[in-house]
Amino acid sequence: MSLPRLDHATHIADRLNELAGMVKTRSRASLTDANRLLETIAARFFNSLFGWNLMNLNTEQANYPAADLGDRRRRIAIQVTNEDSSEKIKHTTSKAVEHQLGTDFDRLIIFFLLPRKPRFPSKFSQPTGGPTIETWDIAELLKQLQDLPDIEAIARAAKVLDEEMGKISAP
Repeated sequence: MSLPRLDHATHIADRLNELAGMVKTRSRASLTDANRLLETIAARFFNSLFGWNLMNLNTEQANYPAADLGDRRRRIAIQVTNEDSSEKIKHTTSKAVEHQLGTDFDRLIIFFLLPRKPRFPSKFSQPTGGPTIETWDIAELLKQLQDLPDIEAIARAAKVLDEEMGKISAP
């Protein structure tokens, strides 16, 4: 017996883990093309999954502070990273405060393209004036997929990864 929700969710987790390995390896070799593509892939993926309208903030301002993607109408920003360090949370939060990211966004999701995200730094506190800092990893996203009411959204998100991963894998 097949369970489409579970099949799509585990397929997404497998593809994200594959993408994480690819990006990590290329980053170590100073090949940053995959990091730039990762922002576009993540925007398409999250938009298809959650119905957001994330835009690549780095195209409107080079090296946009604290976030890579943003949906201003829903006031959600996302920082996509494969760094495995609580220092990334600390640094991203301080940049969000310094550049007043809370003016445009209520939530800042730091998406760790990793099986397990790092813990929040000791003595971490949410920034006054926002945005609220959230951390997600692949395993946490998989849990969210299991409860997402729209199974077609999960299928669309899986298809996005298949389309994009084919583009990256091409010689």
